[in-house]
Amino acid sequence: MRNTDQITENSLAAAKFQPMNRAEIEQLRDACLAAGPTFCADCDGRCAKAAGTDAALGDLTRLLTYHDHHGYRGEARRLYSELDPGQKTWRGADLEAAREACPNRLDFARLLPRVDRDLA
Repeated sequence: MRNTDQITENSLAAAKFQPMNRAEIEQLRDACLAAGPTFCADCDGRCAKAAGTDAALGDLTRLLTYHDHHGYRGEARRLYSELDPGQKTWRGADLEAAREACPNRLDFARLLPRVDRDLA
């Protein structure tokens, strides 16, 4: 069997598996946040509410992620073009309040100008 070594290796790894402890999970989360994320998987719109805007801040940053990290540039631009004008109008919003409300602390002041530049 050609996969014998791989099967043995995988079986040993499964037998030795140890889940991450709470401190390791928090350390990993802190490292991810320090990298400057562009997408909030926990988005429920609280950022826009805190910012006092109808702009879809979570959708805008999600589309930027499609564009920058997944390589779906055309699709990101198409989806952006389908948003209502009010969903794109973030200027005047309290972006620091949005950042504080965001579970992943997205830096909207840094990200949203890139949305306008790259997706519009």
